Amino acid sequence: MPFRNYRTEFVPFKGFKQLSSLKLKQKNVNDELPEWDLGFLYKSWKDPKIFTDLAKAKKAATLFRGRYLQKVLKGKLGALPLLKAIREYESISRDAVIPYWYLYLVHSTMLDDQELLSFFGKAENIFSDINKKILFFESDLARTTNTYKKRVFKANALKEYHNFLNDLKKMKNHLLPQEQEELLVDKNINGNGAWKKFREIFEGKFMFVFRAPEDAVERAYTLSELVRVARKHEDYSTRYEAAELILKKYGSESYVFTFIYNSVIQDMIRIDKNRRGFSPLIRTRNLSNQLNDRQVNLLLDTVTEYYEVAQRYWKLKAIILRQDRIRSCDVYAPLVVHGARKQYTFTEALELIQKAMDGFSRSYGDLFENLYRCGLIDARLKESKRSGAYCAMIGADLPSVVFMNFTGRLNDVFTLAHEAGHWIHHVLMAENRTHISGSVPLTTAETASVFNEMLLASYILDNLGGKDKDPVLAFLMEKIDDMFATVFRQAAFSRFEQRVFRDSEDGPLTTEQFSDAFVGEYGKLFGTAVEMTPTFPYEWAYIPHFVNSPFYVYAYSFGELATIALYRKYMEKPEGFAARYMKFLASGSVFEPVKLYKSMGIDINSRKTWESGFEYLSTLVNRVEQLAAEAGRL
Repeated sequence: MPFRNYRTEFVPFKGFKQLSSLKLKQKNVNDELPEWDLGFLYKSWKDPKIFTDLAKAKKAATLFRGRYLQKVLKGKLGALPLLKAIREYESISRDAVIPYWYLYLVHSTMLDDQELLSFFGKAENIFSDINKKILFFESDLARTTNTYKKRVFKANALKEYHNFLNDLKKMKNHLLPQEQEELLVDKNINGNGAWKKFREIFEGKFMFVFRAPEDAVERAYTLSELVRVARKHEDYSTRYEAAELILKKYGSESYVFTFIYNSVIQDMIRIDKNRRGFSPLIRTRNLSNQLNDRQVNLLLDTVTEYYEVAQRYWKLKAIILRQDRIRSCDVYAPLVVHGARKQYTFTEALELIQKAMDGFSRSYGDLFENLYRCGLIDARLKESKRSGAYCAMIGADLPSVVFMNFTGRLNDVFTLAHEAGHWIHHVLMAENRTHISGSVPLTTAETASVFNEMLLASYILDNLGGKDKDPVLAFLMEKIDDMFATVFRQAAFSRFEQRVFRDSEDGPLTTEQFSDAFVGEYGKLFGTAVEMTPTFPYEWAYIPHFVNSPFYVYAYSFGELATIALYRKYMEKPEGFAARYMKFLASGSVFEPVKLYKSMGIDINSRKTWESGFEYLSTLVNRVEQLAAEAGRL
């Protein structure tokens, strides 16, 4: 079925008014896996303009520091001068981050290029110097007197930045003396930032010799490829062998991952807890997410209380798959049905998502079209490319880009829809927000991505009609697998993180202690429904978020459950919802999450909001049971 007719020009959103001057080229749709075209940023990673731009930003940062260093803390800036200063600060931050992001993007696809890594390191040093020069601005604003804050921060002229300024007030008691804050910026280059980079490079070199049933001979698998086999292969034994091969590798290298994770944890304990006063340490993330401890505990406690929903489903899944029990490598196993499509071309993936987005709103679909028409996706598999997927927001007035590894599985189609949700969110903020107010906390950052997945799932389910229940059952089970991974798996991860940070108060942990903590928290989730494979205790070492972004993971649970509540609002009253939803996304971080969700009728302070998510998930499990019975699988 052909795509709808495309325009010959880009959608004229104000946030992308620069597209024509950037000379982004529209591309024909074909089945080749795309590589992004970053020429709108720089000619190549050897372009001398990268360091010229960084030098300009550093000079601007030096002038900014000289102009405002003595004025901010002493409260000498009225509302309008402060507005001018904030906009200068935004401009420097944006100009500095563009060359840095560019090199990070290229590095993601060329992890083993030593010359590029050297370039990136030099750029990172300059970027750090720039941040150090302007660091005083936010910390000095936070340190100003309460009298000044009441007089200036709430001024109408600063309306766009009220939430930003309110966030700074909450940080006042956690700030170190300015010289120490600047020292920590220097330290991070060869501290936690270096551990994150080393982990990516080290893991990026992993290759696995394996033979799946469809392979003529043994061949080399990348980590991303073998993970797909371990999770989604139709063969019972193949999943197990692939999962064991992966986790045996992490087990054999666990001393490296143990050392890295201990270094990150001990650094945070010594700095963030002992010096800054964050206790519990998850509060560092809660504040950046614009949540309080009570709200996060309410979320995680509610998820834990509903672990039985997942356990019930896994026991049902074992019966449907004709297995005695679900093993940890079977949690995402597909139901294989006769004639079911298991591979998608990239074109088919785009078409499927496009139809789902158009069905929600034509304007919404227009945004998605720009993403792949402008060469902003890198989906091609290749050696030395990092695993995973992300959407990078480079600057408020520049198009974001999507990174992924597309293997043709349905899960990859949903990954593309997920990252496209982030992209659309960025576009809508670019049209309406500034560099600061367009930077959203994780609590709202995952909304558009998860909502896109729900739109796609609904479209697929609506088009899987007919008397044959197996295709509907197979798809619904795969979608539940993904949703449970987002809600339950990430909550168990968060419990693990909090546990090992508490256990590390007296010093670094051993590999066995990390593994015991992981098995302990996951055991509560699995209950008697799932059997752990021998190497499962090493899975903690596989999860990059623990090192890259400590305490990040609960945002996935938050985003999934909050978006379920949002989606149920849409299903109850679809008329006019798309316009309100796009306005919600366009708000960026002008409002804190609790107020933003309230504008859509969702109260994140209420247990009922989270419980309604589990009511929905329970309904899906009930539907699986009904379909399985109708298909004669029970």
